[in-house]
Amino acid sequence: MNKKLLIFFLFLISKLTFAQVVPEIEWLKIYDGIGNGNDFVNDIKIDKDYNIYLVGRSEGMDGTPDFIIMKYSNTGDSLLNIRFISSQNAWDEANSIAVDSSGHIYAIGSSSFGQSSFYSVFFICSPIGSVVWSKNYFSRISKSRKAEV
Repeated sequence: MNKKLLIFFLFLISKLTFAQVVPEIEWLKIYDGIGNGNDFVNDIKIDKDYNIYLVGRSEGMDGTPDFIIMKYSNTGDSLLNIRFISSQNAWDEANSIAVDSSGHIYAIGSSSFGQSSFYSVFFICSPIGSVVWSKNYFSRISKSRKAEV
């Protein structure tokens, strides 16, 4: 009885293992920012039209990270690439993003403005990428702490 049960169990495991569906990659994009250095995505959102929004940081020409907002169509075409640089040699990073039903983009992050302390920065961008509103607040956050929308 134990031998039959073991054989059945092994048969069942093999069927479940080989029955797994491997997802098909429809498109793939590799982003290499202007500094040709490290680029990081901190948050991703998808809107009602299946456009993909990404925020994070991308190494700039001066070797420090810049705040980035990117938008790709559902077929992988680049629709927006917004880069915020507060000042030279500043650490700028987007941490979280939200998109409303009208396509407005809400991004929050942090920036050093070239100083040793950080500011919380908020952006609202139109669906075509124009900055509608922005604000910064002085804070004492460190590079490792994240804010969320």
